[in-house]
Amino acid sequence: MRKNPDGYALILALSAVVILGLLIFSLQMVSLSSVRTVSDEGQRTQSFYAAQSGLERVTRQLTNRAKTLAPSTAEAAATGLSTPASHLGNTGAGSFNVAITTVSVAGNDAVLRLLASGTTTAATRVISQDVKVTLIGGSAGAFPPTALIATGNIKDAGAAPVAGEKVPAGSHVFTCALTGTVPAGVSPCQVKAGGLNTYNVQTTSNPPPVAGQSLKDAAGNYYTVQKVTPVAGDPTRWNVSLAAMNENPTTTAVTQPMNTALLAGPVTLSNANTGAMAAPTGSTLTTNSNNTGTVCDPAVYGCSTYSFPPSALFQLIFGVPKTEFSGRMQEQGSYFTGIGTQAGQFSGAACTTRSVMWLKVTDLDVPQDCMGSPTRPKVLIVDASESSSQVQVKVNNGVFYGLIYIISNDKVTLAGNGTYVGSVVSETGIETDPSNNDLSTVTGNGSSVCPALPGSNGNNTKAAKICYNRDVVARINMDVALQLSHYAVTRLPNSWQEHSR
Repeated sequence: MRKNPDGYALILALSAVVILGLLIFSLQMVSLSSVRTVSDEGQRTQSFYAAQSGLERVTRQLTNRAKTLAPSTAEAAATGLSTPASHLGNTGAGSFNVAITTVSVAGNDAVLRLLASGTTTAATRVISQDVKVTLIGGSAGAFPPTALIATGNIKDAGAAPVAGEKVPAGSHVFTCALTGTVPAGVSPCQVKAGGLNTYNVQTTSNPPPVAGQSLKDAAGNYYTVQKVTPVAGDPTRWNVSLAAMNENPTTTAVTQPMNTALLAGPVTLSNANTGAMAAPTGSTLTTNSNNTGTVCDPAVYGCSTYSFPPSALFQLIFGVPKTEFSGRMQEQGSYFTGIGTQAGQFSGAACTTRSVMWLKVTDLDVPQDCMGSPTRPKVLIVDASESSSQVQVKVNNGVFYGLIYIISNDKVTLAGNGTYVGSVVSETGIETDPSNNDLSTVTGNGSSVCPALPGSNGNNTKAAKICYNRDVVARINMDVALQLSHYAVTRLPNSWQEHSR
């Protein structure tokens, strides 16, 4: 029987069709799988970029917000910048959610973690980046301890008495605030800064001391309160920075009176009337005229001496060195090189928009616009350090509210019949021996804004020309801190990481 060749051809044709169909189907499945893989990878890539975009946006937002925060503490900055705790956004191809948490707070630094989730319709990627918030210039402020501070002899002439401020009777108990490893025999409460003995302590006294307040120990040593801040998480305690006015900073730390006491336990410091005048040990504090006989009477306000180097006076008053202070003033356009109408020179109009200024001048008649007020006092640095002539600062009439700090290589005269409410500092040299620094003289009359003091030898009572005012000092302390301190936000190197794919 003959076989039909057409049957074989049909079978071969059908087999070829089936095989071809299977190949086509397989290719289609592979192609679809590849498309899905590409699509999924695209979704993951888009979600990654959404998360990264969230990190970038929120970091910029924190950088900008940090510039608007009032300088306080690193912890306060961390709290302010982590509120709200999450930020939502959309990139068009995906969305992000960035959560902010505080990792650590130490000194002037806080570390925040930004955890960003990027999401598309089919994928989510999670990445994180740590940023550091740093309080720059956190020690800046204004801490004048008395109405008039000088680096040489002081002459109180004419009818121009100087008055401190009466403070309520009482005392504050302080304990060591710092912990950690310290050299053997050295109090962990002490920090050396600018040649000063500065103590970081805590108190539970209520109310707490205030910046600029004078305190003294049982031995009669004076301390000036530089700064008071609440203890984080404990509303009953305050951190206090105390500067010793008359401890010798050149000897071993443990021999200092307060250091020795702090090593043994709590220290009680009593309120003292804020002194009228302060000058280095060995100087003549005042040459009494007929109307200023009671200025330095301890029963009235008293005068004090200090034993730290006069070269450290600026840092005691402002918490930062001169170079840092003047540099910030130049950055902010508050640094003037003369008096006049030329660019870069000082005029009274500058005071209408500025509360703190550095003036490179040899003499200054304080303009009316610069007199300030109880709620808007002024800080004027009169820098005559490049001049060899005598310096005169004059408040002709009216009342200046704030702080005037004079830097001179020669004698300084505070003239006119105006009044200073707040404090005046006269740096007429930086030699440890006050006889090598020039004289500071107060002349003219005061006004009834300041307290009146009875004269010596039965002479008439006269209103003080310069008088310390705690409220004004507290206000300028805030102004200087705002001008010289700010927060900076930076990414921490090697902190970026991905948490999921």
